[in-house]
Amino acid sequence: SKLGFSLLGRGPLLCLARGCELEQQYTRLTRLEWHRRRVAPPPPMSAFELLASFPQGLPLGRLKAVCTPAADRAAFEGDETAIEAVWRARRASQPSLFNGAKFRFVGVEGGTGVEGGGEGGVEARSASVVLGLTDYRSFLGTNCAESWRALPPACLASPLGNAAVVRTSDGCVVLLRRSGDVGECPDTCVMPGGHPEPEGIGVASLEEWRGERGAKARAAPGWCEGVARELYEAMTREVVEETGIPPADLSPPLC
Repeated sequence: SKLGFSLLGRGPLLCLARGCELEQQYTRLTRLEWHRRRVAPPPPMSAFELLASFPQGLPLGRLKAVCTPAADRAAFEGDETAIEAVWRARRASQPSLFNGAKFRFVGVEGGTGVEGGGEGGVEARSASVVLGLTDYRSFLGTNCAESWRALPPACLASPLGNAAVVRTSDGCVVLLRRSGDVGECPDTCVMPGGHPEPEGIGVASLEEWRGERGAKARAAPGWCEGVARELYEAMTREVVEETGIPPADLSPPLC
């Protein structure tokens, strides 16, 4: 499987991939089906910005992760009131929604080095991704809010998502259909994916991230390596959980 990270939400879609022309539709439901559900079909999402290209894929070890409070979301006037209002409204219509910490995507840079040294070395690509922390509640209250266009990028939650191109041995690609009871893109045909979880590196909430627990986690040896490892391990977890494919039948993920 190949590992892709993307920024989810309204506005331009940011992808760490290249070589594809996207004409994304949020749903495959017919208009009659949408009418029966008594909701308007969402508009097509075709605007996107490609951030980096790694045609051969990056294995674990060639992606460096920098995760720091300096990359967290900036507050805006009336921040908490606006986000809480959106969260209450969404929870009222979809009680199954729950909050959780997410990595916040800020940027990515790619580089090229030589592996093996000397004239016989092989060119090797690498990348560095900059992350902060946010949560799902803030995502719905900023990126998914009706007023998102009025917010500067620094005030958006911009959680880091992932999606896997799972190619089978007979040349097919695995696609799934999302539930109708989710916060965004219901009933959509998608690739297996979700979000890497900060809890996997010892930080379960924004409160912990901003407190003593978060400070200790960041000060621990191997912090950045642990974050990068979670990005890859989360992709394998999502594929296994959503498709039922045994881990032993999957190749190591590539970014």
